[in-house]
Amino acid sequence: MDNDEARTRVLSEHARLRELLDALIGRIDRFEAGEREVGTELRALGVAFFEVFAAHITLEDAALVPALRALSDEGKNLAERLTHEHQEQRELLQYLLARLEHDARPSAVIARELRGFANYVRQDMLHEEETILREDLLPPAS
Repeated sequence: MDNDEARTRVLSEHARLRELLDALIGRIDRFEAGEREVGTELRALGVAFFEVFAAHITLEDAALVPALRALSDEGKNLAERLTHEHQEQRELLQYLLARLEHDARPSAVIARELRGFANYVRQDMLHEEETILREDLLPPAS
């Protein structure tokens, strides 16, 4: 996969992740508005999102990290930073997944944690798009 293909694929996945986050936030909003019956559905959506996000991290590791490493020193530094961020994100996913699997946790706590995670993922994607997925850094193949 060349740099442009990697960039395009990751940006496409970011768009898909945003759609999934919109659906998740919609369920959180419904739960917080008093529809307590969506609590179980909210947990299931959270688990499903975590699985998709974990797969996305794996894609970035396979496509984006090597593309960055092949660039200048800036690219190598960005690749190292991205690798470190992905490790932290995997640890966060494990922690949150363990919390979702325990039905004894109040759904209100789960809703707040999922909202916080959704906000984190949105900020992370925006940051990647502004710093790593720039066309001047990963230009189309000539």
